[in-house]
Amino acid sequence: MFDFYKSGVRIFDIAAFIIIIIFLLIYFFDLKSLQTIPVILLAVAGIYASFGLLSSENYLTVFALFINCFLLYLLSQKELRPSQNQIIIVLLIHLAFFFLQLFYFYAVGDVVNYHYFTDIDPRLESSIFRPAGLFYEPAIYCYALFILTTMLDPKKSKYGFLEAVVMFSMVLSVSLLGFLFATFIFIRLVFNKKFIAPILCLLPIIFVSKEQFEMIFIFIESRVLDLGSDASAEGRYGDFFNLFSSENLIYHLVGRGFGASFEQFGSSGASAAISAVGVVGVVLFAGWLFFKSRELLVGILSLIAIMISAPIFSYGIFPYWIANIICHSNRLRNAMSEQKIKKSMHEDIGQ
Repeated sequence: MFDFYKSGVRIFDIAAFIIIIIFLLIYFFDLKSLQTIPVILLAVAGIYASFGLLSSENYLTVFALFINCFLLYLLSQKELRPSQNQIIIVLLIHLAFFFLQLFYFYAVGDVVNYHYFTDIDPRLESSIFRPAGLFYEPAIYCYALFILTTMLDPKKSKYGFLEAVVMFSMVLSVSLLGFLFATFIFIRLVFNKKFIAPILCLLPIIFVSKEQFEMIFIFIESRVLDLGSDASAEGRYGDFFNLFSSENLIYHLVGRGFGASFEQFGSSGASAAISAVGVVGVVLFAGWLFFKSRELLVGILSLIAIMISAPIFSYGIFPYWIANIICHSNRLRNAMSEQKIKKSMHEDIGQ
């Protein structure tokens, strides 16, 4: 529920930050563990937070980004992953709210507004209805479900059924990013030999009326074939390459600090990341993510999703998600040790 705003504040996200920090400090870490946090990491995060405070007035964003650096370190040191069943339950809850909103609209002609008690109205209607479930807009819905799906182990998923339903909901949201995230999930399923998912996704199409199909097709075609005039694409990526203007090259290499203004270059994750920590910071993060990902494919797809979607670096879900798709340090070392032992045994057998 991180997408609920009240007076410009993500009310449930703040609650999540507090709960996570208290939970970690009380149940998983003692003072000795906290003293092992690398001084360099905190110093770098502190420097970028300081520069961000000097160059902007986004105090809450700067503080949240600093806390996320701290949380990402803590969460990546321990095995704190949710079970498959817990992730499935959360996915089913989101899917239930999504399809309730969708069916209610086509049955009654009215929108179920889950954000009615906040001060922001969700963006669900344009030339067609685009459901987003518990989220403010379809793109964020698709991003959130992509995050949850990457935390699932497809090898334990029977026929990839749940992933197929998630993919289908992304298509029904008629979000351009949703189509892309659905493709990412499909690639991962095929990589893990779950071929039933695309069939399950295609079956419901036979129940769509000809008029609805034509309306959706025209809407998608107009957006895909004319991205230059698409309001969403223009707002997110329109001025991105102006980031690399020669007079500001040094800032784009090392960044301007946490919370630095980036909206003039587009509201994408790439614009926010390069504005904050620069190309150097993004490359270092990408290398770390690829090296520590449980699956290299998940690391690559996740990085692409981070860069092309809306920036959620200051959200509580971000460090939790990244920490759950990587191997924490002890597990990584153990895996490398096991590989060395197996290699040594094969060499001995060969001799």
